[in-house]
Amino acid sequence: MLTQRCILPHTASDIFSVTFLLIIVPLIYWFELWIVLPELYEYGTSPHIFHCCLGSFIMLNVVGNFTYTVLCDTSIRQVLIPTNKGDIKEGWRFCRICELIGPPRSWHCDICNICIVKRDHHCIFTACCVGHCNQRYFLMFIFYLFISTLY
Repeated sequence: MLTQRCILPHTASDIFSVTFLLIIVPLIYWFELWIVLPELYEYGTSPHIFHCCLGSFIMLNVVGNFTYTVLCDTSIRQVLIPTNKGDIKEGWRFCRICELIGPPRSWHCDICNICIVKRDHHCIFTACCVGHCNQRYFLMFIFYLFISTLY
């Protein structure tokens, strides 16, 4: 897995959203673990241990998939090198901004300022584009975030 060169948020909305996510998710986890759970179950009992383990498993998956989503490089830099416009194959296109030949379904992101392979969208909560290499991690991040919300 290739990692992105710059993982810092690019816009003010990205900064606000990522900061909110990185603060609120651990705060809720620790609040549930240290305030709510001891009120429901006595410390050291089987239900208490079960819910601690389950909550920790969900939190580990949320944080892990978020990290992989952010770190995974989805740009066309990992596959292609700059070449001249005369070598363009059918279905491929030349990006004037990146000066690279991109494969089909690649798209230039104005926020990240790079072409993304099979770009889905730019997510403000991860401050990166969701594309070919990190789409699985993004979907699992959303899934475990939904499970943690239900839990």
